[in-house]
Amino acid sequence: MVRGMTRTTWILAMVLVVAACGKKGESSAPAGEPGGAAAPAAGQAGSAAGAAATAPGGEQAAAAEPIEAQPARLAFAKGRIQAIDGEGTHEIAEGADVLPGSVLLVDPEAQAELDLPDGSVVDLDEMTELLVREASVLGEVRTIDLAVLAGSIRIEAAKNKAEGSYFRISTPGGTTEVQGTAYAIDIAPDRSATDVVVLNGSVHVVAGEAIRDVAPAGEPLAVRIVPGEGVQPMPPPPVIVEGWDDWTDRQADELITRYDIDIQAPEVIAAPVLVVDTQPFWRAQVELRRHRIAARAQVLVAVVGTPALVVLSTPQARFELARQAWVPVVYVPRHERIAVVREVRLAAWTGHAEQRAEVRAELAPVLVEARTAWIDHKGKVHAHGRGPGVAVVVQAAPPPVVVPVAPAPVVVGVGAAVVVQPPSVTVTAPSVSVSVPGVSIGIGGGVRVGVPAPGVVGVPAPVVVAPAPVVIGAPPPPTVVVPGGHGHGHGQGHGEHGGGEGRGHGGH
Repeated sequence: MVRGMTRTTWILAMVLVVAACGKKGESSAPAGEPGGAAAPAAGQAGSAAGAAATAPGGEQAAAAEPIEAQPARLAFAKGRIQAIDGEGTHEIAEGADVLPGSVLLVDPEAQAELDLPDGSVVDLDEMTELLVREASVLGEVRTIDLAVLAGSIRIEAAKNKAEGSYFRISTPGGTTEVQGTAYAIDIAPDRSATDVVVLNGSVHVVAGEAIRDVAPAGEPLAVRIVPGEGVQPMPPPPVIVEGWDDWTDRQADELITRYDIDIQAPEVIAAPVLVVDTQPFWRAQVELRRHRIAARAQVLVAVVGTPALVVLSTPQARFELARQAWVPVVYVPRHERIAVVREVRLAAWTGHAEQRAEVRAELAPVLVEARTAWIDHKGKVHAHGRGPGVAVVVQAAPPPVVVPVAPAPVVVGVGAAVVVQPPSVTVTAPSVSVSVPGVSIGIGGGVRVGVPAPGVVGVPAPVVVAPAPVVIGAPPPPTVVVPGGHGHGHGQGHGEHGGGEGRGHGGH
């Protein structure tokens, strides 16, 4: 117990130290039942993520519409997933936002996929705890700061080389930083070591004074981080690679079953959550899931062959036949190997529940700090893109609109209810509708610009318009669309109602 408490305190110190580090440039375990999915191998899935994050020509696809700064989201969930934050512990459902200052807790026999706003994906295996300290994008700069407190995760990191960007993950043994990479992090049940398995790309690993860049060339590479002993190269543990193959299989099988997808035509998907056009902000992640489904379908069809499938009348019947043939060949022998490690992990997960609770309690100030920073950040606007199409520019808090009026005063009615004069508009009778050429002030304070309308007075009240520009408040944030072949734009603001600026340009 004393040894466990020492590691607990060490984990907390690591998280806090990593959070305080300067922001530098940027440089997978099984679940229970065979009701899961087998799509591409872990390395294949990593390659798909990189492809999904870019449009033809290698440029990032332009956003379809301006969107406020988005938090991470729980994009896929099977089994019980809990979020622990400053308000306590509560279960969360698929599709829920995961704000900074949250710890995701994945129960045994559960699995989750966390989508990050920069286009990256984090898959969480069963018996895993992940702290989301920071996950945001402003313009082209991403700031991702996560901490694995227990368990195993797989990262499909989107490419991003913008100055000031970072994608950092801390563990009990050290930290990893990436640019565009697919890799897995697995923490030993007793937290004595952390394995980092790099599937493609490059990972910068730091443990105390030890620094190592891990960049596989075709085959996965791995290192082990041991507190006090640095970073040690090692062969990729087969159980980690197989575990993430199994995780991917189970996710794909779940999606195929849930949305009645035909394994003979996996590209035909009607479910909105798997259609890019319904959620363009999450394009890369949706395309990655579609890739996993397609690869899984190809494997299943190959097991039994097309002739045996075409005679069946429903997609579900075809899926079940193929999977029944696949299970004894792949699933059973694989899980015999995985089960040995899983039993040890499950025993440790149950036995260390009190220590993990102590770690979360000590992290309470970190959770509050991260949530407070997000609340300050959430008023910022995120909308940017590069590639074929148009550039979209958003102003978070635009300046007042100045509208020139008629060169001579216009007076309507009698009395003294409404007066329009620089630099403000004052309406004292809500039932009055008034207009002058180019400006119409309707009931309830509505404003139309550029559409002349006849003057109407609902109550005896005059309108006096001075021969000067009229400044009309601060209208809702406008969207400016600039047509062109290649364009770029972004906007930002501070606070929920703060000021901001936007700019953009487009070319043919």
